[in-house]
Amino acid sequence: MWKSILSQLRSLVVFHRRAFAAGAATLAVFASLQVLAPANNGITIYRLKSEVSAGHVISAKDLVAAKLAKDAIPADVLADENQLLGKTTAVRLSKHTIITSGLLVDNEPPDGMRHVPVRINDTALLNFLSPGDQVAVFGVGGQGELQTLTEKARVVANPSPAESVFSDSQSSLLILEVPAAAAVKVAAASLQRSVSLVVR
Repeated sequence: MWKSILSQLRSLVVFHRRAFAAGAATLAVFASLQVLAPANNGITIYRLKSEVSAGHVISAKDLVAAKLAKDAIPADVLADENQLLGKTTAVRLSKHTIITSGLLVDNEPPDGMRHVPVRINDTALLNFLSPGDQVAVFGVGGQGELQTLTEKARVVANPSPAESVFSDSQSSLLILEVPAAAAVKVAAASLQRSVSLVVR
């Protein structure tokens, strides 16, 4: 008799374990679907349709609308499409990136400043620089002497060599914000040969 009772108890325990496991699995699947499903009462934002390089000017074809829950959206997100169109990316951005103000370049430089693209040969320095870094810019004069072009430049965007349409096998593009008085000198020096930078 005891063997029969024990057998029935084992069967009951196994049944309940299986039922609990099945219920837990069902709950996990339901929770996953709730996370992945679009939020019916969410906020519509725009994110990138594909990867873009630093220095890329955003157009309508770069954006795709998405509805997300409020707590999944960064506080400084630019949710209005009109806030994004025509803006320049400060860094390379991956596909589906939700764009915030910190990822973009201010297209209008401050009063007295200009945005100037320059060519740089120093790959190690390029890998080290990030938007916002302060640098001094130097060029080479007609007699081969080193000339200070400006000591008050700021890195605006740093495309990688593969991303820059201006890059060649020896140099890569860097976009700097420089004083208006030095902009022509910096641009001219970069057209002739690459310039040198010193991080301040």
